[in-house]
Amino acid sequence: TLTLGTAQAQAPIKIGFLGELSGPTAAVGQDQLDGFLLRLEQNGGKLGGIPVQLVKEDSQLKPDVANQAARKLVERDKVAIITGISFSNIMMATHKYITDNEVFLIGSNAGPSQIAGGQCSAYQFITSWQGDQAAEAIGQYASEKGYKKVFVLAPNYQAGKDIVTGFKRYYKGQLADELYTPLNQLDFSAELSQLAAARPDAVFAFYPGGLGVAFTKQYAQAGLMKQV
Repeated sequence: TLTLGTAQAQAPIKIGFLGELSGPTAAVGQDQLDGFLLRLEQNGGKLGGIPVQLVKEDSQLKPDVANQAARKLVERDKVAIITGISFSNIMMATHKYITDNEVFLIGSNAGPSQIAGGQCSAYQFITSWQGDQAAEAIGQYASEKGYKKVFVLAPNYQAGKDIVTGFKRYYKGQLADELYTPLNQLDFSAELSQLAAARPDAVFAFYPGGLGVAFTKQYAQAGLMKQV
């Protein structure tokens, strides 16, 4: 009986990691996965003293692929917890199915505002932030700095819209322009031309992962670092 009890106590818990692990935004999902694996390694493969069996799935930043992966994790792999999820459009596509099936969803990056309100679930925990909160602080800062005309750019998906909404909630000046670009766009030459022509006091841009690297490099190459 003692041997059986010990075996039962040490039965592994299955945890699914659902992340954006391919394409130009993969760095975000990979960072989340690396952090999880590092902690697991430091704890000898256990969390809370219980062995963990990790099942990884790549959403490919596609809501339909993410839904299929979530169904696999819940129905076939029988995971007790799903974590990860870097992007808000993926979170919006999967969170209801996961939580309706009473699987705990512990998001470690995406935090769309909708699921902090009416769509919140007792099976859902977000360890990062709500999508619009950090941008509210930047909007307040821009107002305090006295910027009168800010040029705003973000990808055209839920987090981009949340971020811009948060910024505008506390920024009291004028917007030079408000541009939304495709989530997979890496060439910002047209937008940077518009930005330069608008002559704003400041630029507020939200671009995650590889998008941010590409935008910042192109912004510098256009000479805008010394102008705006």
